[in-house]
Amino acid sequence: MKNSFYTMLAFLIGVLICLSIVGFLGESPMLFLRVMYEASFASYEEFSELLYIVIPLTLTGLSVSVAYKAGLFNIGAEGQLVVGAIAATAIGILIPAPAPFSILLAVSGSFLAGALWAFLPGYFRAYGGSHEVIHGIMMNFVAMALTGFITLYLLKDSGSPHPDTYAIRTSYEMSPFSWAGISIPKSAWIVSGALFSYVLISKFLTVGYLFKMTGLNIQAAAVYGLPVKKAQVFAMMLSGGIAGLVGSHEILCVTHRFRIGFSPEYGYVGIAIAMLSGGSTLGLLAAAGLFGVLQKGALALDLETDRITRDFGMVIQGILILATASGPALKRGVNSLKDWIELRSMRIKI
Repeated sequence: MKNSFYTMLAFLIGVLICLSIVGFLGESPMLFLRVMYEASFASYEEFSELLYIVIPLTLTGLSVSVAYKAGLFNIGAEGQLVVGAIAATAIGILIPAPAPFSILLAVSGSFLAGALWAFLPGYFRAYGGSHEVIHGIMMNFVAMALTGFITLYLLKDSGSPHPDTYAIRTSYEMSPFSWAGISIPKSAWIVSGALFSYVLISKFLTVGYLFKMTGLNIQAAAVYGLPVKKAQVFAMMLSGGIAGLVGSHEILCVTHRFRIGFSPEYGYVGIAIAMLSGGSTLGLLAAAGLFGVLQKGALALDLETDRITRDFGMVIQGILILATASGPALKRGVNSLKDWIELRSMRIKI
């Protein structure tokens, strides 16, 4: 609970820094907040577009949360979601199948691709002692190169001037459904299933307890005979599989084909979402919604203001990510200040 408090406090400090920068640039912070709000909530159409951004952010945040629960840091979610997307695309192009079996096949393929891509970082961490962050970053670069090669040389749409593949078969496409005037992508069911599985594993299954014990103290868990190495590998693969599901959302619900550079750093933003959520499912949804508003509002800021460009939205996200990551450091600083004040008061009494 205290960790969540300091993380939220660090995030709010980041928000104040962003508003201060807006004011320094000569724009009104209140105008900034109004534009950000209206870009996502002014109409049903705007809110529907927001959902298409929040869904992948929720999945990447959940992906990082699963790995973090086992004491791992999955910085490779960006590569895993790209590999999941190319897998869903290849299945949708090459394998004829009727719906809904086709949907299940593509979603399973994207999950499996992301899980396999996360296997090596998890394996080398568990059995080789090397840090998963290094391998995760390296695998991100390999994923970009591999998917780029497949897109440009194996599945390239010869009739398109853009760097994208052929379109998937229509039986693989997931059209949105309407509810209360809001267009909701059917991949919302994927997110719901992933969140439900996360709660089930964390609260009720033995594997969730194993993840928790491994994350809290891996040495103590090993002394008690728990299979901590297998737990680390499985947690990383499960994390990668969830990140791979972002690919199925993108391909089946949005573009219906793979496009190079489709992800606006979903995997990296997922790190901040996981940290801000504090391990809470509701917190995860709230954090994903917040960063979704930031991403969607960036374009509106470019149109509605004179000095704030679309790229400034990326600057804001970067500041908020850094601020959120400084939560533990803020906690240590506050505790050190308390200790210093107590020490000073003891000396005065003496």
